[in-house]
Amino acid sequence: MEITEVSWLKPSTKERSECKILGIAQLSISHLHRKQIGRGLFDIAALYMKLVGRTFRKFCLHVGRRILDKGRIMMSRLAFFPQPYLDEDFRSIIYRYHLMSPNQIFPDTKEELFELRSHKNPMFPANLIKLYEKLPNRHPFESDYFINHHTWVRLISCFLTRTDRNNEDERIRTHSGNYNNNIFNVTNLFSKQVKYCPKCLYEDYEKYGECYVHRAHQFDFMTCCHLHRVELIDYCPDCNCPLNKDYAETLLSKPQCPSCSNAIKVNKIRSESSIYDYQNTLLKDLYTLNSLSGIIHAEYIQSKIMMKMWEINLIHYRGRFMRSELLKKIVDSHSPETLEVTGLNADTLLSRHFAGRFLQPHHMRRHILFYVLLIRYLFSSVTNFLNYEHPIANPIPFGHGPWECLNPICAQKGKKIIQRCERKLKISGGISITTTFQCAVCGFTYSKRWMRGRQEPNKPLIVSMGNLWYGRVETLYLEGFTPYQIHKETGFSETAINSCINKMKKTRLTLSGHNPPLIPSDTIQAIEQMAATTRDETKESYRLTLLQTAQVNQTNKRLFLLRMHPREYNWLCRNDSTWLDEHFPRKKAFKAKIDLHSFDEILSQKICTIAAELKEDSNFQIRKYTILNRLSPLEKSRLQSFNEDRLPASHKALNESIEKIDSYLMRSVARVATKLRYKYGYQNISYDALISYSKLYESCSSELKVKIEELLRHNNEDKSCH
Repeated sequence: MEITEVSWLKPSTKERSECKILGIAQLSISHLHRKQIGRGLFDIAALYMKLVGRTFRKFCLHVGRRILDKGRIMMSRLAFFPQPYLDEDFRSIIYRYHLMSPNQIFPDTKEELFELRSHKNPMFPANLIKLYEKLPNRHPFESDYFINHHTWVRLISCFLTRTDRNNEDERIRTHSGNYNNNIFNVTNLFSKQVKYCPKCLYEDYEKYGECYVHRAHQFDFMTCCHLHRVELIDYCPDCNCPLNKDYAETLLSKPQCPSCSNAIKVNKIRSESSIYDYQNTLLKDLYTLNSLSGIIHAEYIQSKIMMKMWEINLIHYRGRFMRSELLKKIVDSHSPETLEVTGLNADTLLSRHFAGRFLQPHHMRRHILFYVLLIRYLFSSVTNFLNYEHPIANPIPFGHGPWECLNPICAQKGKKIIQRCERKLKISGGISITTTFQCAVCGFTYSKRWMRGRQEPNKPLIVSMGNLWYGRVETLYLEGFTPYQIHKETGFSETAINSCINKMKKTRLTLSGHNPPLIPSDTIQAIEQMAATTRDETKESYRLTLLQTAQVNQTNKRLFLLRMHPREYNWLCRNDSTWLDEHFPRKKAFKAKIDLHSFDEILSQKICTIAAELKEDSNFQIRKYTILNRLSPLEKSRLQSFNEDRLPASHKALNESIEKIDSYLMRSVARVATKLRYKYGYQNISYDALISYSKLYESCSSELKVKIEELLRHNNEDKSCH
């Protein structure tokens, strides 16, 4: 863009012709850069000041503006814009433009570039579309150049959901929404103060003639420069004053302190350390993620981590994520110093609050460094993370079938004739699947437990021997065979035979397809008498054992008897609990009574003391939980659990200590007046000044307003006297 219209400055016809003769109309905008201004331009400017009676700064200012009718000023394209340096922070670019521009204060520069007036120079820009509209013609900057190369917007976008990414991109370009509540307000990631490497300051000043802010130095975890291993600073080593104003309103343009004007000293170069290497590794990962923001988002990270958790058996077949187990492994595999780099400690990672929100896409932006650490822990590098693919799918336990019958008396033994099976997850929440197989020929049923990663299934568990087996046992028993004889005849397990016979005696089963006589009643009666005799003998034997042990050891404690004779003790608990309670009675639990009257008096006095301290120190309204949170857990629990009948004095003291809004506003008058006077420069504090500070004063009653005005009058008189 070239200046071709000198009539903007409203000189006379003669002055305009002289300016054109001197070449002002042909001046290139790039000449306004401080380093490229030749001596001829200064001569022209000096002559122009004589012609139109303006200063050189106003001359430069009018070059970039057009004065329209009705006195309304409209910004044209910028006369110049500084070329960004390698890895320069966006705040530094804007501040360098401010130094080159004729603007006296930074809010004027911000209003000129973004049409937003503020003294803050934020790390993440807003209303960026206005800056692109005002850049000089033929500028080399693409639409997303500043966002991609001079901010960390793309890094944070990797940990946002797709919806949030679209909203934040729109906010950056058009300043839609509340700037103070945007998603880019990430805690524990960026330093609150701009940091510098002293060695970088000197190198930049020697190479470019000015200093600039490096984007890589602004992470909170970075303590040393990744290029020079020099400690990063945000204050002067000599005078201990900050090198910048708050919100980056001013930045360093040369390597000297703005307060004491001393040259910035280069601290001793740090030696090799694991933390320094880890910081550099983390920084490289952040740069990699920043360059790959087009394909990475919160849902993408969530899916990759879930794939890896499935591969390492940290996702249950029912879909339960073993978050706590994964976090425990991370804590065990990293030192406390390494975890502190991410802004978290072991207690925070293992808390229920963190584990409950772990892996939620909306939660990822809050702890970006932790998820970078997690990616490195699970995948070793960001490259492996991007290339990793593992399906989340269960292999079919024991295949599609058919499966063989294991019944030794079945005609189809060893043949794969079972066509269907039933698979069930372990009810206790384990990671195994139990599969049940049943033969359609003999009814034999068995089960196997399958676990992912186990090569050979465990030994099958017999669920039911089947109708064929039960019929054979019943037939032999009704023919007069004893269980031992049936065992010798068939080779079946004697335990299984006894179980089958007991079940048969209870249900009076008959053979399927036959009608033989029932088991004789005298036989059943004889068996029952024999069983009762055996039970009585067992009972007497177990009783005698416990009594002898108690007498020898001179103890009556049940726990001791349980440890010495667990079988006898447990059998008597099930079958003879009355005798056990009579000879070895349980000790009654002692429950101490609470002296509620004394507790109530002490607690009420403590509540009054806390309320008095809060009125002296607290800047906030005293509410119920303001006091409760200062009590011990036991006192708080009892006060909430016991009603007013049981703790009358404490409840009365608590209700009286709760501060009403009028009392709070009256108490806050002195504090607010002091803040308005010393921080904001007010001399005489009025009631309207209080309203401008806090809208709560608008709702005051007329009586309270009179009291506040009277208090303010005395306060102003006292200050004027002093």
